[in-house]
Amino acid sequence: MPEITSPESTELTKQVSSSPSVSGITNRLLAEIHKSEASRSTQKQNWERWYKKRFGIRPPKNFPWPGCANVHLPLVDKTIKKLVPLYTSLIDVPGKVAVFRPAPNNPKLVASRGKAEIFFTHLVSDVMNSHPDALGFSESMGLGIDKHVEKGYVIVKTVWDVIYRRRSKFINIKKRFPGVIRVEVTDQEIEDALLSEIALDPEDDQDRKAINKFISEFREGKGIIEIRYNQKVYDAPRIVVRDPQDVVTPSDTTNLASARWIDDSFRMTANDLRIAARSKKFRRSAVDDFLSDRASKKTGESAKSTETINDGSQVPQTTLDSLKREREGISAHDLDYLQNSYLTHETGFYYDIDGDGIEEKCIVTFPDDRPDLWFRLIELPYDHCEWPWTDIPFELIDERYTASRGVPEHLDHLQTILTARHNFMLDSMTLMNAPVLKT
Repeated sequence: MPEITSPESTELTKQVSSSPSVSGITNRLLAEIHKSEASRSTQKQNWERWYKKRFGIRPPKNFPWPGCANVHLPLVDKTIKKLVPLYTSLIDVPGKVAVFRPAPNNPKLVASRGKAEIFFTHLVSDVMNSHPDALGFSESMGLGIDKHVEKGYVIVKTVWDVIYRRRSKFINIKKRFPGVIRVEVTDQEIEDALLSEIALDPEDDQDRKAINKFISEFREGKGIIEIRYNQKVYDAPRIVVRDPQDVVTPSDTTNLASARWIDDSFRMTANDLRIAARSKKFRRSAVDDFLSDRASKKTGESAKSTETINDGSQVPQTTLDSLKREREGISAHDLDYLQNSYLTHETGFYYDIDGDGIEEKCIVTFPDDRPDLWFRLIELPYDHCEWPWTDIPFELIDERYTASRGVPEHLDHLQTILTARHNFMLDSMTLMNAPVLKT
């Protein structure tokens, strides 16, 4: 399959060459990430508490006697189910998704405002909802709103995806071009005839190879010619909802826009890494070295209170993910994805990439257990120079984005009281209907 260049390709963005200093950067970043992760222990306990509160995950109750009432009144979940559709209706509505306000005293922008609104609505409502491999805009925002009201805030990542699909078409020359004398047809006429059959771009390197191959086989006298080409099926932004537990920032961060660094961790399979290397988004040499290193290791490093995955990274047994797997009835070792994927960090940070003494916003991607084998380090590839991560708080009570409270925290005491009172009533009814003493 021919190589396809990613819009974040290292060939299209400013990057640094491989050097020992980059390995030092990634090792330093990973140490800071682990330090900040350790400082979030109370926050992670709160997330587990709110998850249990919402879904009624309760420990066994043995007071006033074993097997006493231990039911859950889902006040939190009921409230969330009411709020999510209300918030979703504010975003996913027919008509204009947004209203643009152009700068004053600029008649050109004022005149084009209507067209911009129509285009933006088409982009969000139609194009971004047609992603072939991931959730569309509406589904992503619905998922994000659910996390938003549960945890108090959600982090949304905006990326630009370009997706191709491999296509193959057979052209019967005699049926498609009857009566054509091959020696009298020019190459340009052959090319024009092919372009009338398949929408190829003559200026694209891979499409040009397919066109030249068709012309060559046409000259050779083949009756049926196969054309293999890449068809672009998606070329637009995509919204990725990130769980707050997967995004780490320094402890002194107030909002993501001013963060010194932002780390987003996720898992990638070997196939994902190879695709990124083929599209030149990642360094091929680093990917090859990493996969060779993983293949040579039968077991990763072990750690206490963890479930070890084959890449050496650990899945803590007491994390929110474990609670979710337990509620859904899925064992961690039953998940092939965890067994055959690698924990990867994508970190936005400041770095003087061109040596002019001024630090620029950069993106570095590296595996968790081998930060020295970094996959890429590039300057932020978007012209607006803003981080792709955006925090959306449920309420504004402090400048820190982590201060926002969700529905479970707001209703914690009320649901606890209602649940306890209801269980007491059930226990009382049990005693009334089945007295243990008779007078």
